[in-house]
Parts: sequence; C-alpha cells; structure tokens
Amino acid sequence: MLVNLLHQCGSVASKTIKHLSFNLALYEKRKNVEYNDDYGTCEETYVTLLVYPGEIPFSEISFTLGLTPTRTSKKQDFPRKRVNGWFYSTQKIIQSRDCRRHIDFILDQIIERKDAVRYLKLKGVKIEMTCCWHSASGHGGPTISPYQMKKLVELDIEIWWDIYFSDED
Repeated sequence: MLVNLLHQCGSVASKTIKHLSFNLALYEKRKNVEYNDDYGTCEETYVTLLVYPGEIPFSEISFTLGLTPTRTSKKQDFPRKRVNGWFYSTQKIIQSRDCRRHIDFILDQIIERKDAVRYLKLKGVKIEMTCCWHSASGHGGPTISPYQMKKLVELDIEIWWDIYFSDED
C-alpha cells in the first residue's frame, strides 16, 4: 500500500525523500563535535548531572541510571535546602576546558537509558545538568552544539551554567 502511495505521489515523494536524506546526512556530519580541550577563554569547567530523587533511595537511582554517583547529599545534611541529591560530575574525570566534551561524557552515559530517565521523572524525580565554567579572561564563553541540544531534548533534561570570573576580570 505504501509503495502504491509513493508511486502515485511520483516526483513529489522522490524530492521529499531526497531532501530528508540530505538533511539526515547533514545532521550526521554535524554530530561529530570537534572539541577544543585547551579552550582559551576557560580556566576550568566540569558538568554535573543533578538528580533530586525525593524519598527514592540513592541505590535505586544508581541502578536505574547504571551509574555510581560522584557525590550524594541527604536533606538532613543541609538545613536550608531540605532535598536529597544524587550527583554525577565530570570534575576530576575529564581533563578538558571544553564544556562540550564534559556534556557529551554525561549524555553518552545516559542517552541509551532514556526510558529509565522517563521512568524516574514519572516518579517525581527532578533531573537536570549544570555546567560550572570559570572564565580565564573575562570574555568568550561556553558552547553547546545542536547535536547536544537534540540529546537534551530527547532526555527532557535542562542544562544551566554556573559561570565565574576571577577578581582580575
């Protein structure tokens, strides 16, 4: 039936398929990010996956995501916040001043577990990412690629930046 429909549509369908193929090829080409590990305007950067599980045990978060946290915090440890936190950070793992490498490292860890991420979110778990970025010179800034944006959308995860400038800037 689909073959008949395509045959009836003739050249319109053919042009549409060629256009989609071209866009897909362009997308595949762009997904290969060229990192700049010596990012000149950055002194230091790292990314953290922030998971706020409510009363769900940390062990369940670790099992569901297939990751061991680099840090956790219990709500009684921080009287002002009063939330449990499960964190997975690239600090001390990735040696690069290009935040895109750090973002990809985290995304690559969880992209194949997007159903697990959805499951946790349906249970009320808040999941987001933050990029800590220390300026080396007071100008420039972090970068994110469209391919990374697509992954973030697929996972329904927001990212935000915590940017610092030295006293000399």
